[in-house]
Amino acid sequence: MKPLFKNNQEELDSYLPLVKESIDQWQMISIAITPECILPYDEIIAKLMDVYNGHPGIVFNAGYFRIYALVRSNKIHNYALARKELQKQLPQDFCFLNFRVVTLDALDYLRDIYMKPESSFVDDYSICEQQEKTKVLIADDDTMVTRVMRKILEEYAEVFDVQKGCDVLEAYKSHLPDMVFLDIHMPGVNGLENLTRILNYNPCAYIVVFSSDSVAPKILEASERGAAGFVGKPIQRGRVLDYLKICPTSRFEGERL
Repeated sequence: MKPLFKNNQEELDSYLPLVKESIDQWQMISIAITPECILPYDEIIAKLMDVYNGHPGIVFNAGYFRIYALVRSNKIHNYALARKELQKQLPQDFCFLNFRVVTLDALDYLRDIYMKPESSFVDDYSICEQQEKTKVLIADDDTMVTRVMRKILEEYAEVFDVQKGCDVLEAYKSHLPDMVFLDIHMPGVNGLENLTRILNYNPCAYIVVFSSDSVAPKILEASERGAAGFVGKPIQRGRVLDYLKICPTSRFEGERL
């Protein structure tokens, strides 16, 4: 697997048609890295390449604390287990890792972010600083829950919300938030399906699911599909802010006194 960095657009362009021809044989790996991570990008990429030594693929730094990899390998049946095994090789509190099947939407997303002007990738830290607040999308059909979440988050984050399950993916594409709080039991397209849709579009999306019934099978399924965590209802302020703080691209450092 050969590293690809941000000034090598031609190589990425040559790879994408190959992936599309046999898309069901490829896996996508994404790593979101917190600004506090002291391990250099090239060392994280080296660890990833060690794990997949012998498998054809491509790995690249997409800027803004993001590393993506496309790897041709056997189909992964349990993404939660695969994520856990690879996570052991990375700094535990500074890297959020996800595995996904490859989709055409995800490939288009990768190409779009990779084709941004070079100036947008010059200094990842300055990009983070320019965006003063973390962007959060709340997806819940219960307006009372949305009001409670807004009251908790609006001091620290730029907040958007969506009430219909069928509108969640478009809302995500429109706002490109740093994180999503997603209700499992939305009408129409439910939360678990939207979790998959968002991660198929952006494998590095940071999504926390919430629900009034803390049913273990649903929580486990959400984790296996790639959720970063779970918040029960009624909503607890401290738990919401904990997830806001550990989101890899969050600008929130803790409660203000």
